[in-house]
Amino acid sequence: MSRASPVRLIQCRILRIFRVAGLREAGRNLLLTSDEATARALMKLDTYLKFDGNCREAFEFYRSAFGGDFQELQTFADGPPDLGVADEHLNHLMHVSLPIGPSVLMGSDCVPGFGPPNSVGNNFSITVHAADRPEADDIFAKLSDGGAVDMPLQDMFWGAYFGALTDRFGVSWQIHCDAGRS
Repeated sequence: MSRASPVRLIQCRILRIFRVAGLREAGRNLLLTSDEATARALMKLDTYLKFDGNCREAFEFYRSAFGGDFQELQTFADGPPDLGVADEHLNHLMHVSLPIGPSVLMGSDCVPGFGPPNSVGNNFSITVHAADRPEADDIFAKLSDGGAVDMPLQDMFWGAYFGALTDRFGVSWQIHCDAGRS
């Protein structure tokens, strides 16, 4: 008869304690496999803010409040020529990111043809940084169930696998996977 490893014995005791307390699922979540735990630990959420032409001014303000330097700052003029942005919007910000501690505050100006018009309540989204494409696909499918796909997941000109959606509760999400993660 084989003996259980000390780790397995501890896991069984933890599950028993949680089961007695009526928290069976919480106990199971504590005992995720190392791959699942690593994937969950690697997932990162950041905030993405949307503005009506004053994104640069807002982010200069945030930089003065938090300090640091912009990680990225791109105007619509920096995008590919076939982006289809009107000349009067080319100097608006397409993307800016400001690292703040372990998080990144990101933003852009809303221009016609790139998403719904900006209004209080839809002027932000939560960005999920997926570990790989399968995780991005899985999260996107789950969050969009009962919601609306704003931009399907696809390879983007800046090198990321990216998509946007609004979940069934009206919350906007962006799913992002760095290039090279399969």
